[in-house]
Amino acid sequence: MNNRVLTPLTILSLASLIACTPTRVGDHVVLNSPTQWQHAPDTASGETADLKTWWLGFNDPLLNDLIDKALAANHDLKIATARVREANAMVTVAEAALYPSLDFSLSGGREKRIDRIVGVPSGQGIKLITPTADAVSGGLAARWEIDLFGGRQLAAEAATAQAEGSQEGLHAAQVGLLAQVATNYLELRGVQQRTGILQKNIELQRERLRTLQVFLKAGLANEADMARQQTLLLGTEATLPVLANAEQNLIHRLGVLLGEPPESLEQRLALVGPLPVVAPSIPGLVPSDLLAQRPDLRLAQTEVSAAAASLGSARADLYPKLVLSAS
Repeated sequence: MNNRVLTPLTILSLASLIACTPTRVGDHVVLNSPTQWQHAPDTASGETADLKTWWLGFNDPLLNDLIDKALAANHDLKIATARVREANAMVTVAEAALYPSLDFSLSGGREKRIDRIVGVPSGQGIKLITPTADAVSGGLAARWEIDLFGGRQLAAEAATAQAEGSQEGLHAAQVGLLAQVATNYLELRGVQQRTGILQKNIELQRERLRTLQVFLKAGLANEADMARQQTLLLGTEATLPVLANAEQNLIHRLGVLLGEPPESLEQRLALVGPLPVVAPSIPGLVPSDLLAQRPDLRLAQTEVSAAAASLGSARADLYPKLVLSAS
């Protein structure tokens, strides 16, 4: 086969290889999500709302302080933060492969020239010695692998997607931690409120029992009324240990989340006032917009992008490589 036939075949083969180069995943999956909440007024889609500091809507300084301490002391967040730094470093390594590399080497030492023997006069005649010499050598080498089929670029995109996934994993850990801190704190405040109401109810029942005792002496009440009131009082008092146990459990949970011993939290978490009357304002987001802010869903999206880019990079390794080198 002559060269006139080989040249078109070569060009056609390269064109087919380029055409077979895997493409990236760029299209988002369209979900069939409702456009508004059920039994709710119409909500305009696309409304911007910042949910990163949603707990500030409770207007509770103690809750804000607990969340700040949890964010600073939680070990899971520290691990997730370290993973983010590691992923960002891998992005730098992957992007560095797109550029030429330059290596410099330098070595030195002292060697004897055994190929020469020099005669030196001495008191006993001519002395033969082998001269020594200091040798220093250096080298400079450059290498550049041209990303002909986009394999290196896809590897860098995979590392970038993995770094974004690590960041979303950190956000997911933060969301889970803040939700646990806020839930346990609000449950604690609710138990404390119930305890205060129960104690007032016990005082009223005791006052009623004392009144019945006075009426019994005056003949205006009977023993059955006294027994019913005593039973009611004892049943109400028996609820107090249950609430106290629930309060201690919630304080211990908060201690674990904040990394502090429960003894140091008991005084700070004492009932300081009523629960806030004003509830946090709920942003007017449609379900699809709310789902888009979930870090676990965004993490899954970055994993799909990283897997697709890694697959494209692996397929590109099957094609020929073009490397330029100089030394």
